[in-house]
Amino acid sequence: MATSGIVPIIDFAPYLTGSKEEKAKVAQELFEACTKVGFLMLRNFDSIIPKSQVERTFTATKQFFDLPVEEKDKLEWECPESNRGYVRQGRERVTQATSKEEIEKLRKSAPDYKETMEIGKDYREGDFDSKFENRWPQESFPEFKEISNDFFEKCHLLHLEIMRALALAMGLGEEYFDKKVDQKSHNLRLYVFRLHYSKRSKLTASLVDSTTLPSNERRLRAEAIEQVVTRSKSRYLLPLLFALSI
Repeated sequence: MATSGIVPIIDFAPYLTGSKEEKAKVAQELFEACTKVGFLMLRNFDSIIPKSQVERTFTATKQFFDLPVEEKDKLEWECPESNRGYVRQGRERVTQATSKEEIEKLRKSAPDYKETMEIGKDYREGDFDSKFENRWPQESFPEFKEISNDFFEKCHLLHLEIMRALALAMGLGEEYFDKKVDQKSHNLRLYVFRLHYSKRSKLTASLVDSTTLPSNERRLRAEAIEQVVTRSKSRYLLPLLFALSI
């Protein structure tokens, strides 16, 4: 199994199209990545999400984040519980702090340099569904709704296969989790990081050394930036399909 640093890179194709033995091997790799590392990279799932659809979603997401700020602000979260809509740069902050006053101080002194758009299931089937609706740029970018919803549904299919692989590795039977995730109570979160420094080292130093944050806070920010910045101009980074916690 390949790795990037300590993060496993799992080829998912043998699970989707391989023999019984190949499926079991991939399922075990996935289970070990979730239980021993906590992160993983998945590749070769084109039979569920074609590369052309991923590229289409990348392109549409870039187009969305390039809309004027005043247009995007119309789509902002109604409240934290909604978990649907646009989050502008600086509204969120990665921190281990728990006090509202401390978090607000951190937001002002060193805000997160990201924007996000969060999308959930776009229809209701019962009381178990969120009472909050997705927020779409109907006038400025009407195509975004269809593209995002199509991608959400394909991601759910991939999510289902991942859960089946984990169930297989746990000896529960592949369909054990099917009825536990069929409500699609998960979100698709699209990200953009807007960074405008000319050199990676200068960027990291600027964001870390110009603050008075505790060392653990500086480390969180620096490590995240190290992973994102690979060239001089702003880079669009999206989407993380689903986060698994086992």
